Amino acid sequence: MFLAERLPDAIRVVVKIYHPNTDLDPRVVERVSACGIQQLSGSYEHGKNEGSCYDVIEYYESGLLRLRIGVGRPMPALVCRAVLQDVMAALRELHRPDEQGRYIVHRDIKPENILIRATQPFTDNRVQQSCRPDIL
Repeated sequence: MFLAERLPDAIRVVVKIYHPNTDLDPRVVERVSACGIQQLSGSYEHGKNEGSCYDVIEYYESGLLRLRIGVGRPMPALVCRAVLQDVMAALRELHRPDEQGRYIVHRDIKPENILIRATQPFTDNRVQQSCRPDIL
């Protein structure tokens, strides 16, 4: 993953470049884009260039979960719980079969693939003062 600036609006984005032997299935991309799961990072653009697929996604100042684990002090239990709840909610929705009975299975859940959207408090039915993870 690389940090970049989208032209012409100068929005910071993350460019995720996939292994050269990996193709993005357009049906999966369409389903993920249309599913409306708030825990998934928004994709601005995706495609293929010089034999590698790429995805341009939202940038989150708080960064990857991997960078927040084991740095300084442990994450508070409420934050860990909120992260896990959001990750599980996104996976539950992704793994739900579509109308044709097809599933999307992530297969690579790890802290390096979870972005922290914000560390400030947010308001919904979950725990206050937590972070919002995004699954790549």
